[in-house]
Amino acid sequence: MCIFLWLSAGDCPAQSVTKKKAQNYKKSPTRANPPPACLPYKIRRVRVALCLCMEEMKDTALLVIDMQRDFVEADGALPVAGAAATVGEIARCAAEMRRRGATVVHVVRAHHPSGSDAETFRRRLFESGGGYCVEGTRGAEIVDGLAPCPDDVVVRKTRFSGFFRTELDEVLRSRGIARVVVAGTQYPNCIRATAVDALARDYRVEVATDCCSAASEAVAVANVADMRLMGIRCEPWRRLSEFCAEPIA
Repeated sequence: MCIFLWLSAGDCPAQSVTKKKAQNYKKSPTRANPPPACLPYKIRRVRVALCLCMEEMKDTALLVIDMQRDFVEADGALPVAGAAATVGEIARCAAEMRRRGATVVHVVRAHHPSGSDAETFRRRLFESGGGYCVEGTRGAEIVDGLAPCPDDVVVRKTRFSGFFRTELDEVLRSRGIARVVVAGTQYPNCIRATAVDALARDYRVEVATDCCSAASEAVAVANVADMRLMGIRCEPWRRLSEFCAEPIA
């Protein structure tokens, strides 16, 4: 996707560009209908830079972690305070990432009804037919507003990290991903574990702070501080997207 910049006729130093010509080009930007020759070199270069910026995010993946009914909705099995409030921001972030050519990966919990594949300290929650994010149940569904698009990827996990015994690393490598942006819930468990494991695998890791949640603000602040000390950039997603134009070292 490219963004085209236009000068008015009065701004053109070489020749007059009529409003009709500009409108025609905007409707049909083809080789047979090139941009006006009078566009200054700097303006043409800006247009090319913007095109390259869009292409650059093909090396980026947005990892949306555990945004499932059991974690997000108030009547879920293990609701996280603040998770529901991030749904809209995550949706906007994902839409922009897709527009710029990034890969969106939904990393979700999917447990056996017995809970035998869950962390040992949580297996008691599965007694008497309980549990959380049991595969095939309503609680395991991704919440409304964040349903995967046709080109998105869904990776199922059973532990905190999205990389533990999953195909996530293989999926990212096969798509040439070098940078991951992490969003979802919650900070001290799945966000942090996934971010640290991505760092250990030499991905460039960034956490979208306005797209993540925790049980309390204090927990969120403490985990963000720790991840920043590890070299993980933690900022609102609109600040992170500025990196689309940076080459990956």
